[in-house]
Amino acid sequence: MPSFGLTRFQQLVAATSGKQAVNLILTNPVLLARSMWPEFEDWVQQCQPDVKPGAERALYILIDFADKMAQEIFAYPVGSGPLESIIHRLRIGEITESYARELASSPELFGNLSPTYVAALSMHNQVRANNGKWQEALVAQKVLLAAIDARRRVGAAEQDVMDMIAANDYAVIAARYLSEFADGRLFFNAVRRATAVIKVDARPWHAPGAVEFSLGALHQDPYVYKRTILNFDLQVTAWRRRPVEQLGPMVGELEAQELLMPDPLDAFTASSKYFLASANKKSGSDRGLSLKGYIAAEVWKHVAGGRAAPNLAEIAVEAKHLLASDQCVGVQADIDKLLGILAPKKITGIRMKIAAPLGFLRPVKHTGKARRDWNAIAEELLGTSTAELVRQRGLIEATDLMQNVAYAVADSSGYTAFALWRKALPLVLKRDENTRKGFYAVGLGHIRAALAHPNVANFISNSPVESAAKCQHQAAAEGWPPQQLAATLLSIAVNSQAGDHESEGVRVLDLLAVADGAFLNDFRPLILWQSSILYRGIASTMFHANRFADAIRAYATAASQFLTTSMPVEADDMMGLAVDIVMRSEDQLAKFAEYFRSVIPELERQGGPTVVHRVQELCRKWMPLLANTGQVNLPVSMLLLDSVKGSAFASELRAGGDFAWINSEESRALLNRIEQTQALPDAGAEEIGNVGTLSDEILLTMYAEAEEMERGEVPAVILHNLQIRYDAELRRQLSGRGSREAAWVPVPERIAAVLGPETVLVTYFSGLTPNGNAGLYVNIFTCDSATGTIVDFGTPGMDVLMQGVLDTLALGVMRVRQGVNADPEEGVVSVEARKALEACLAYIGGPIGEILQKLRVARKWHLCIQPHGPLHFFPFHLLPCDKGVLAQEWTITYLPNLALLDPALQNAAVRDVPIASFGIEFKNGVPHRLAELPGAEEEARLVARAYGATGTTGSAATETALVAALANARRLHIATHGLHKVSAPSFQRVYLSPDADTDGILYAYELLRHDLRGLDLLTLSACETSLGRVDIGDNFWGLSANAMVAGAATVVGTLWPVENSAAKTFFELLHKKIAEGSEKREAFRTAQESTRSKHPQFRDWGAFCYSGRW
Repeated sequence: MPSFGLTRFQQLVAATSGKQAVNLILTNPVLLARSMWPEFEDWVQQCQPDVKPGAERALYILIDFADKMAQEIFAYPVGSGPLESIIHRLRIGEITESYARELASSPELFGNLSPTYVAALSMHNQVRANNGKWQEALVAQKVLLAAIDARRRVGAAEQDVMDMIAANDYAVIAARYLSEFADGRLFFNAVRRATAVIKVDARPWHAPGAVEFSLGALHQDPYVYKRTILNFDLQVTAWRRRPVEQLGPMVGELEAQELLMPDPLDAFTASSKYFLASANKKSGSDRGLSLKGYIAAEVWKHVAGGRAAPNLAEIAVEAKHLLASDQCVGVQADIDKLLGILAPKKITGIRMKIAAPLGFLRPVKHTGKARRDWNAIAEELLGTSTAELVRQRGLIEATDLMQNVAYAVADSSGYTAFALWRKALPLVLKRDENTRKGFYAVGLGHIRAALAHPNVANFISNSPVESAAKCQHQAAAEGWPPQQLAATLLSIAVNSQAGDHESEGVRVLDLLAVADGAFLNDFRPLILWQSSILYRGIASTMFHANRFADAIRAYATAASQFLTTSMPVEADDMMGLAVDIVMRSEDQLAKFAEYFRSVIPELERQGGPTVVHRVQELCRKWMPLLANTGQVNLPVSMLLLDSVKGSAFASELRAGGDFAWINSEESRALLNRIEQTQALPDAGAEEIGNVGTLSDEILLTMYAEAEEMERGEVPAVILHNLQIRYDAELRRQLSGRGSREAAWVPVPERIAAVLGPETVLVTYFSGLTPNGNAGLYVNIFTCDSATGTIVDFGTPGMDVLMQGVLDTLALGVMRVRQGVNADPEEGVVSVEARKALEACLAYIGGPIGEILQKLRVARKWHLCIQPHGPLHFFPFHLLPCDKGVLAQEWTITYLPNLALLDPALQNAAVRDVPIASFGIEFKNGVPHRLAELPGAEEEARLVARAYGATGTTGSAATETALVAALANARRLHIATHGLHKVSAPSFQRVYLSPDADTDGILYAYELLRHDLRGLDLLTLSACETSLGRVDIGDNFWGLSANAMVAGAATVVGTLWPVENSAAKTFFELLHKKIAEGSEKREAFRTAQESTRSKHPQFRDWGAFCYSGRW
């Protein structure tokens, strides 16, 4: 009988598609186990002649795939393997941890493991731990270890390697977990597992010395995480006692020593030993990193009261030499800082040394100095103003100091501890999320000890509501102070978690407003946080009772309250749990969509790029659920898409007008640095990160600022990096300027209400189709109809689906843009462009084309396209159709965001000045040493003449004059040179003439200084002015985007460099027709047709792009 692995290999050979083969490998990672391959080879040799070639090819592909995954373990697509479903069920609360480990220990699961899979899942867990999901990561790693332990009992092949991989990463994850929660049981288990596999050779997954390195970190990192050297002993003692405080009554049932982490000095001594052993097995920068760990261990040993090795300076020289590459500059600086601790400057003020407050904890070793009177120190701190403490020590050290001294005096003076905690509260509100969580948890104990009734335990019962009623009755009878009643009620609510009575606990919290409104206001963040915890418990109870709708609501409420307390990571966790339930059915998703839309903007604002990515991935997973019957659920899908397609950009459109931060001190300081750098020699080498024709990388919507920054200290690189930094900060400030919620929501009935009888709106969204392939969701709206359809690209998607879909789109867009700009020789467009355009016909062909054709017959003539991702840069108007290209059948405009349809944005007052027109020809390279631009000044004069006005040209076309025009002109035309700054779209620009007050360059960010509401049309006759950059949330930034954010209704620009005479023809006729009374779209269509007849090459007439309102 064939083995489990061979059976799966036979299925692989029989696979009929690449997608099926990949799925087989990912769901059966035993195929990647090298120990199985001899059995596969024997079977292949015995195959029939008609089967053997396919079997040999399958084996070759399998081995090649396995080798690549082993070398690039980060690329392994975790999600489909044998253990992930168990881990998922555990995470959403469907099963317990013990049952999850039991399931993982079954033969059908542990028999499906391989070293590559173990390495990939371990690395995935490690990454989650590093991203703040350390609790989930630890539990997931324990499930993996359960499977590996069960496998060991049957003596399977490659067991030692799997043991080593999992144990090593378990130690890494444990170190991260222990940094937050000092559980000695976990520490010693991780040490035991790791030391058992030190001698195992697990290459290529782990190099020699890896386990020793992880053990060194395990004995060091938890002790020094967020610690300072001034009162290190006090901080470590507080950290070590935290498990006892948080576990509360359970401590009596545990052996105290099981919870106890090693003494810091002992831990650092062990860390030093392990790092040195690791260094002795490594070379190059890997050895340097191990030596750096060794140096850190010795320095912290000194801080803990021990003696550092005498030769650290010599070791540091070697370590810095080994870490001399550019990538390790920061590590070299860390070494210098560590050595500086050994010879610090004299420190005045309070120096903390504290013995363990709990009797069973071994005291931290001391240097022999006398211990301080902690109550006296507490009084000293309470007598010093908060502002003075922050001035002396900084925010972090001041808050840590008050919190740690509160620990020290808690047993002897509960009220003093509470007073210190309360004094630190306003400062802690400025700290990170994890710090605040720990601070709140400790604060509940301080409030109970200092303010609640001394016999609060007497009020605790199985019904928190009954306990609260009893408490209120006694308080009224005995005349308790309001604060005492409120603190006692809070303690009752907190205790409701012990018996799954959280719903009653929430009701008790509601009583605080009646008991003592001042108490509620004083401790509102803590009380909201506690309420969030209770709702989390309610959700779990509802889930286990199969009350899924109630569970979703409770998780959603918890997420909202966590956001109110500025805890986006916790909120994201709650959203993730709600999403897991939502994914069970379309009905649940429909109920959740409106809430999702309301909470996501704030979640993204607080959580940053990580949450934005998560939201995008969730929406791409939900869209197939909304279309699994073959019909797209348009109302629900549009609600979701409103959350993930340019929600920040929509918020800015609604805010409108000028943007105050541009003129702030922070902004001016950054801009001054940029200007100073621009003045340096060679700073003008702006080709860094600047590509004329968008590349594959640039077309992707990922906006990874750190990755796009360059290394180096030359002026051009410094300027490049400063501009990226300013651009990122500008967008961050913009995103927080106003609410992203709006009365007008782009659902089908509201879209229909704002569309005229001539208009067809087509929206695009990239994601997975119900078949699991990459594709596009295309929605088509008119004033009286709405239809959704799906374009299936036929290529399989996976967990990295978003990147895969966008790569597919980006490649097509890049080929079209490059082909259109290539020399067409004797034709109107290059052969390459024709092929590329035909390859993209699916965007408007098939069922979409059929619908559009019927609508055209019905006398619709305006086609408005709202793109997504790379499609923002795609010339839909050049796609082939029966009459030639789409622009010959339709008047085509583009809409970067559906918020531009909001009627509330279209009520600007009409300006008196009909036109302001500017043009510069740069004769003899003046100004800015740019190439001459023949005809630009004549173009500006002709545009102005159409309205009976005079153009502003040459040296008179200054930035000062343009700014004046921005304030009062109804229409504005600029004929000049432009530059598209891909890496920092805020610095996309057009060039003007300088004067005494300005440099003659109008940057995109400068448009945000002005209120452009009332500017009906901005025409930019310059290169690439319709381009910009989209981020992962599909928010559009750049010249045209910023103009619309500032209030401009319509921008007509260019998608690529444009020929001078073509631009003159187009813009002269566009403005002439508008001046004669044509509406903007009709004038655009007429100008486009005329330009096509005179300049038929696609790259000439096809460059012009109408964007915005009409």
